[in-house]
Amino acid sequence: SVAKIDSNGEIVEFYYSARECARQNFMSYSTINDRCNGKCKSAFAPDGYAYAWEDSEVSMKRALRKIKEFNETR
Repeated sequence: SVAKIDSNGEIVEFYYSARECARQNFMSYSTINDRCNGKCKSAFAPDGYAYAWEDSEVSMKRALRKIKEFNETR
């Protein structure tokens, strides 16, 4: 499952799969998949949220670290 995370590091929504997340947020499956796998440099997807695999501690920590770094540079 996928967690949708806002700019404050709060989880705002969960999705059953990356495909469902992509469909409901009007993005491609590969965009969500790449975000969850840490293949993107920026903290946020085009919709302004970060995404991570809910059941992966590494993915969640990576997303939260990128959000923290983004907020510190603002």
